[in-house]
Amino acid sequence: MRSPHIGLSDSVRHRKEYFGGILFHTGTGAMIDVDREAYALILLLEKIGVADVNELDIIWYNA
Repeated sequence: MRSPHIGLSDSVRHRKEYFGGILFHTGTGAMIDVDREAYALILLLEKIGVADVNELDIIWYNA
């Protein structure tokens, strides 16, 4: 069974950009661009740690 919880790895670094942001995994070298909404979620996860994906709408509106 898969866990419904998500969080950021300690190996992930991020940088804000005009379109959203860039995420970089220091262990693998993988890099992805994300839009503004996804980058806002990254910042929220960084703030709260781990979140249940089934409660993201509640967390989002209470942040």
